[in-house]
Amino acid sequence: MSWHHSRCGPSVAASVPATGCLDAAVAAKQTRQQLERRWKRSGSESDRVTYREACRAANVRINASRSAYYKQQLMEAAGDQRATWRLARELLHSDDNPLPVSSQEAVKLCDHFCQFFTDKLRRIAA
Repeated sequence: MSWHHSRCGPSVAASVPATGCLDAAVAAKQTRQQLERRWKRSGSESDRVTYREACRAANVRINASRSAYYKQQLMEAAGDQRATWRLARELLHSDDNPLPVSSQEAVKLCDHFCQFFTDKLRRIAA
């Protein structure tokens, strides 16, 4: 089950989630997409500003819905260590395997980090 299948919001009892938060996130996302299409068609600065405001509002609602889903999952897993750890691994993406890095890419990455921090120290010292 993924987070977007859950309902969230204030609930009467901890085990009975209220509806509304997911619906609000879906509606905000649809509004954001409509405003993006309008902005792309018109190229208007006011449409772009409206679209960006909708992006921020949609992100707030989506994050609230995701947060409520995981809170509900944690409440359901209370007392079950295996379920709690499974959820923790899911949240931390600890089961994801990193992509292998070639030695040339590793050297390039190290050089980039070295240059970044060297420049940063120079800016701080100046």
